[in-house]
Amino acid sequence: MQISYAGSHCIFFHFWDIPDELHADINMIRPELAKKVPCTLAILDKVLAKAPEKRYQTGAEFAIEVRKCLKNIKKK
Repeated sequence: MQISYAGSHCIFFHFWDIPDELHADINMIRPELAKKVPCTLAILDKVLAKAPEKRYQTGAEFAIEVRKCLKNIKKK
């Protein structure tokens, strides 16, 4: 099982690390996404941003970006 954040496998330390550790690079887990669907990388980075002000502020904002990404995929 791939954990989304690097760090200790002890659950206590894992929760302690989450605020400080960056999320796993999706290119390492699914390298084909960068080539096939580059918009997913930006969406995932924004969804998983540590600072709340850097995340999507509403579900609607997130949905708009996902829909735009899906339209780009369908065009290809």
